[in-house]
Amino acid sequence: STPAKKPPPTKKKPAQPRGPVTASLPVLKSELELQAISWAPAAGDRLAVINGNIVREGASLEGYVIMQIDKDEVAVQKGAEQWKLVFDLK
Repeated sequence: STPAKKPPPTKKKPAQPRGPVTASLPVLKSELELQAISWAPAAGDRLAVINGNIVREGASLEGYVIMQIDKDEVAVQKGAEQWKLVFDLK
């Protein structure tokens, strides 16, 4: 029998720089609607509600990855492109 292949080791992501990295990102104005943010100093305690779904940093939703949750916006990535979600005040 053939020995089972081991999965390649996972690379650790470099630490995110502190401060809002979303400032330079374009605003995504379709597909995803930011409805609420529960921000906390610890990244693992941050939540956002997008399209009725509660998500944390690192989660995937409708093909987008939640990159960072800030106090008033959320950075998302799809493929190589990144955007930010902001509250749509009507």
